[in-house]
Amino acid sequence: MRILITGASGFIGSHMVKRLMKVEHTIHCLESDLTDHAAVTAEVIRISPDVVVHLAARTEVEKSFYEQTTFSDVNYTGTVNLIEAANRVPNLQNFVFASTMEVYGWQPIQNALKRRKETLGSDQLPAFDESIQPNPNAPYAVAKYACEKYLEYMGRCFDFPYTILRQTNSYGRKDNNFFVVEQMIYQMLTQEDVYFGYGTPYRNFLYIDDLIDVWEKVIENPN
Repeated sequence: MRILITGASGFIGSHMVKRLMKVEHTIHCLESDLTDHAAVTAEVIRISPDVVVHLAARTEVEKSFYEQTTFSDVNYTGTVNLIEAANRVPNLQNFVFASTMEVYGWQPIQNALKRRKETLGSDQLPAFDESIQPNPNAPYAVAKYACEKYLEYMGRCFDFPYTILRQTNSYGRKDNNFFVVEQMIYQMLTQEDVYFGYGTPYRNFLYIDDLIDVWEKVIENPN
């Protein structure tokens, strides 16, 4: 397959490129600025990919509260530009979008705990799943959820093929300690006390190789 990847230089993207290059796919990494509609359209049409893997985004959730417009420009408008360009590719099989579990956002914890005990039958299961109504609680998450709704619209109106992956936090970075797992490890190694998050864990984390396993299966099985 001819695969177009955005965000190839990022954490997930760099691992993705290495994995897919081991298989007999033709890999193209988007060079255009996502916010430049004309440039993105020209590049996508020229490459004419079978699959688009859209990873590029501003992902620092905390910073999105202070850089709202930048996050919206890149994460939402940039994604719309890419979707509209991909819709002009006649052989497109799948547009795979990296969304986030952050779209679930704020959920009443008592309702969530009650639900997983009564409906799911176990207090060991997640407090939310794909059936829960998203309630994004950060500019980053709002932009990602807006992209999901745009893909749904494109699917209804243009039979646009897409897959949305609401990823949890992935870890395995060796070059920074900004993100949650790496930050916790860094704190444990460098200071006596660790201050991060809540005393009871409500989140799960996924190692990068396992996340790439999921992406590879989705990419190679577009139906």
